[in-house]
Amino acid sequence: MSPPSFDATPSLLGYLYQLRYGLLVALEKSIELNDIDDCTITIETIDDLSVEENAISSELIQTKHHISKGNLTDKSTDIWRTLRVWCEKVSNQITFLEHFPVLTLLTTETAVDGSLAALLSPIQSMRDEMAALKLMREIAECGGNKSNADAYLAFLNLDTEQQHRLVSCIYVSSDAPNIADVENRISNHLRLAVPLTSLQAFTSRVEGIWFKWAIEAMIKKGPNSINLSELIITLESMSKEYSADNLPAEYEDISTDEFINTEKGKLYIQQLEKLNATERTLKTAIKNCVKAKRQRSSWHRQGLLFPGELLKYENRIIEEWEMHFDHIQIVQSSLPMDKQGLAIYTECQTSGLKKIRPNFDSDYVARGTYHILADEVRIGWHPQFEQIFILPNGADKRHK
Repeated sequence: MSPPSFDATPSLLGYLYQLRYGLLVALEKSIELNDIDDCTITIETIDDLSVEENAISSELIQTKHHISKGNLTDKSTDIWRTLRVWCEKVSNQITFLEHFPVLTLLTTETAVDGSLAALLSPIQSMRDEMAALKLMREIAECGGNKSNADAYLAFLNLDTEQQHRLVSCIYVSSDAPNIADVENRISNHLRLAVPLTSLQAFTSRVEGIWFKWAIEAMIKKGPNSINLSELIITLESMSKEYSADNLPAEYEDISTDEFINTEKGKLYIQQLEKLNATERTLKTAIKNCVKAKRQRSSWHRQGLLFPGELLKYENRIIEEWEMHFDHIQIVQSSLPMDKQGLAIYTECQTSGLKKIRPNFDSDYVARGTYHILADEVRIGWHPQFEQIFILPNGADKRHK
């Protein structure tokens, strides 16, 4: 006898599918609706997704994702579990069907011709509400499926008018795009916002923000709603970061406290310690260096950089450092060497912040790049940094 399966993959994919499809719905509604200011997408209340206009639910969506495709039978739990949810809402909320909301069961499975799912299809040539209602009554009255028993009872507890009105609102959308296909459809909606080379990175970032909003909406008290106008404003703002003269600033607000101890022994910190820099200066250096490393790595990983762009940028930073290094040594030669070094460092970290692209305004990349170069002893702050930190054979004096 094989052991019981505890694979959580289908459930996890189901939740991710629900969230991803919610983003697709939001993008589609932002195109369909003339006024999006009063439209929201609600995540995981009783239904998986709810579209609300002026605080009234205009569409409720139950999503069902299956790894392996199959046919929707007339007694499918996908259908009847969803029906149970809606039947209970009819029983408990007198006004639930007052505005005839669109009740959509969205499933990756297939509806066979003549089946209950096909009779409730959004395709008008297949749809037959009266035949669907008759079949639903027959199935519920016959029973025999324990997993659907509560759903059958909930449906039969509705009066004739409620049953008829409910069925007129239900649409079974079969053969829905799977979780990967939904991502492709999201990308199609976003492709006019950014250059094609940045589309994948932009789509991933938009989805990450949407997932963050969805999680925040679900854990806070009150309605779990995301406003469409907020989404569009965010997209418009973010898309500017993916232009040819800009780059996304993804690490502006990350915490770097966890890196303090591991970074303290590195050479760029040793260079600052040689100047008797304050503890605050050291922590700020670590913060900017970590952010810059992660940001540069992210740009590279996402393919957002032009060929050789980082090398050219580092050369510009080195040229800027050379200018400040030589200037301080000339005009402040009477100062102690550690004071000269601090003056060089201060100038580079303030007036020497060269942008990697004209419209990229986050200074942590420039500040951090100075530290990356200092860690490789390609630049330094102390006037004698080369004698102090570079061995005769050209190797730097790192802690082993």
